[in-house]
Amino acid sequence: MAKKQTKEAQEHIDMKQNYLRALADYQNLERRTAEQIGQIRKIAEQRLLLQFLDVVDDIERAEVFVKDEGLALVKSKIYKILEDSGVKALDLLGKDFDPYTAECIELVEGQENKVVKELQKGYALGEEILRPAKVAVGKAK
Repeated sequence: MAKKQTKEAQEHIDMKQNYLRALADYQNLERRTAEQIGQIRKIAEQRLLLQFLDVVDDIERAEVFVKDEGLALVKSKIYKILEDSGVKALDLLGKDFDPYTAECIELVEGQENKVVKELQKGYALGEEILRPAKVAVGKAK
């Protein structure tokens, strides 16, 4: 009889350990799934915001030739959407060239290793670079 109780007690312990393992596996699955969904959302948001940046670039190029209030209104609305989403333009003009935030497109005469001209604006989403700027960097003669 004592053997039967010992065997049943051991089966109970084994079942409890299996249950706890299965529960831990399920909790890990839920955590990983939530992390993956968060990463997918972040990637989708970044892709959408990059498309908005292309539109902003087109509007800025058009503004050079067309002075229109409607165009300026659309641009300001897009800037508001970007700002509300946490996107900020990088201010690089006159600062040291940083390959993390900018891509050097050309070298021009100017102060050594300083950003002399922005050819395309760069943007950050929070602390992460969304799109590096395309810049001209100074090079001493």
